[in-house]
Amino acid sequence: RVVLNFAPTNKKVFGAKEPVSLALDLKNIKTLIVKVYRVNTKNYYRKKKSAVRADLKLDGLVANSEKVYQFKVVQPIRMQRRVFTFPTLKSRGVYIVDFIGNGKNSRALIRKGKLRVISRVDVAGHVLHVLNEDGTPAPRSYVWCGHQTYHADKSGAIRLPFTARP
Repeated sequence: RVVLNFAPTNKKVFGAKEPVSLALDLKNIKTLIVKVYRVNTKNYYRKKKSAVRADLKLDGLVANSEKVYQFKVVQPIRMQRRVFTFPTLKSRGVYIVDFIGNGKNSRALIRKGKLRVISRVDVAGHVLHVLNEDGTPAPRSYVWCGHQTYHADKSGAIRLPFTARP
């Protein structure tokens, strides 16, 4: 039997500056291919209008990085936990890590950093503030709404005006 499973202790969200590592339980795998893809979230959200999912079709895409691991299988009935680190995942964003070995495939969706929005209504419309995971304003933030982009001003406020056409 071949096993290629993620350890239940793996994190799902990583801080923007936090190193990324994933633990896998492997059994009967001699060669493991690890591919890392960076998702262009701006294009994905505009096209799909939903959050990025791990079952994203990767056919035809070229991985940002690829590494092949060779393991010596001494006892084919023994499960081994291996930890893989990804020092190249330094910047915030969404990544897909694909593990392929002996006919099995497991995929992880990695989110580095997290944004949240605080909103309020004033006389001219909605005022939004985009914040990083530590509560500080996100630099160069913007909102795409109704096929229009609204950029943050110097104070970090993004203003969405009221409209007669919702």
